[in-house]
Amino acid sequence: MAKKVDAGVWRVSIEAPEILRAMGERGDIIRTMQRAMGDRQQERQIFDPARSAPVIGRIVGKGLHDELGDR
Repeated sequence: MAKKVDAGVWRVSIEAPEILRAMGERGDIIRTMQRAMGDRQQERQIFDPARSAPVIGRIVGKGLHDELGDR
C-alpha cells in the first residue's frame, strides 16, 4: 500500500482506502462467523472463488451485520 520514496518519505497508494476497507470488511465477516459458530469445533475454510472448489454445506445463520447501514 505504500512505497518508500526516500529516507523517512513514503508514498501511499491511491488504492489504499479501498484496500483498507476490504480488509476491515473481511475482518467483520470473520468475527460475525465466529460469533455464529460459538464454541462448536468444526472444520472451517474461507472461500476464495479463484482458488477454491465449489462449496457444499449448510447455512448456520444469516442476517444483517449492520442493521442501520443495511449491510
